[in-house]
Amino acid sequence: MPSELYQVRKEQLGIYEQLSQTNQIDLYYADETHISETGYTPYGWQHKDENIFIPVMKL
Repeated sequence: MPSELYQVRKEQLGIYEQLSQTNQIDLYYADETHISETGYTPYGWQHKDENIFIPVMKL
């Protein structure tokens, strides 16, 4: 399931990036430290009203 979800989100992000390149939308990438117009957070993204949970792994 997680790999299927990753693939779906990767495809959606590709669509958003194409729309941004054709100036149909403004696309920004963000994490808890700052916002950027270039993708620097390859580990995750989410929709506006969606909560994402990333479990912590103990080593």
